[in-house]
Amino acid sequence: MNAITTGHLTYYVLDQDSDCGYYFYKDNKALADSMTHVIGYNFKILEASLSTVTSAKETQNTLNITVKNTGVAPCFFDVYMVAEFVDSTGSALAQFGKTIKIPKATFHDGDTQKFSFVHTVSGRETNVAALPGVNVALSLYESEEAYKAGKNPTVRFDNDGYLKNKKLVLKP
Repeated sequence: MNAITTGHLTYYVLDQDSDCGYYFYKDNKALADSMTHVIGYNFKILEASLSTVTSAKETQNTLNITVKNTGVAPCFFDVYMVAEFVDSTGSALAQFGKTIKIPKATFHDGDTQKFSFVHTVSGRETNVAALPGVNVALSLYESEEAYKAGKNPTVRFDNDGYLKNKKLVLKP
């Protein structure tokens, strides 16, 4: 534990050449499992709020989130955060605002950052956010191209509420 926290490690491999790693894990399972929530960077949603403002011309949905890096290391590569309106299976109905790029080495361990996504629809369009059964899901990717290609997220939040496609659903 000291080696991980002092060294700000992004990964740690238990001995792979023999059964020592297996026995170490077996004998120290609780501690080893707790380290998976600390090692490297670890993004956790602390707060999320969704507001909707409607006028005669348009409806504007705004998602504000507060994220903390609860890990022991900064993210050493760019990360792309995406918010989407999803149905109960996690299928995307519409992207919520624009993709947010978190540049490498800008989200240090222990830091908290606030992000906003804005989705505007004209008064003539259907507001996806108001449809029954629609939720907001967040995803983190190592590249924006992965998201655009329809791949599942590759970076996880340290929160409960994941769908099979690895998107984190924000519950009301």
